Amino acid sequence: NGVTMFMEPGTAFEPDAVADAVRAVGIRASLTDAFVWDDKNNPRAIAITRAPADTDRALRRLGGQLHRNGDPEALIRGHVNVWGGGTASAMLESAASELARKSGAVFNQHQSLTKASAEVDDARFGRHPLVHFAELGILGPHCTFVHMNHLRDDEVDAVATSGMSLVWCATTSMN
Repeated sequence: NGVTMFMEPGTAFEPDAVADAVRAVGIRASLTDAFVWDDKNNPRAIAITRAPADTDRALRRLGGQLHRNGDPEALIRGHVNVWGGGTASAMLESAASELARKSGAVFNQHQSLTKASAEVDDARFGRHPLVHFAELGILGPHCTFVHMNHLRDDEVDAVATSGMSLVWCATTSMN
């Protein structure tokens, strides 16, 4: 009855501080690095100067918390993350997915929170985003995407076929 585990979505600038707090509370967590993105045209990526949208920076940070996975019994683990929601190039998305596959870790990102955010991806990719990711080979059982509030029929098929999972954030979704 309560929170026993959480997956940090790539927004904590200091994962070690989060790990210290998690240890003190005694719950489980999966941590990642903050704001891994490289699309310089995305307003979110422009607004956070502490985490510039830059491919080289993103690739250096990718998987930075996987060092936590040496002990399979550890309460704190690491996963691979790009912030998502239209902030990452296809190259960065592919690199993140491949690293997660090779590492036996989860690949996580925010995706399709609202109709408007899904339509931004539609315009970027020329098709629905989850179909685009499936065509690139990014999706698979190692993927856990957050939100996924606005999916179209062809995307539902791509998600189901891939074996990926999703985290639906009910309180965020009520916004």
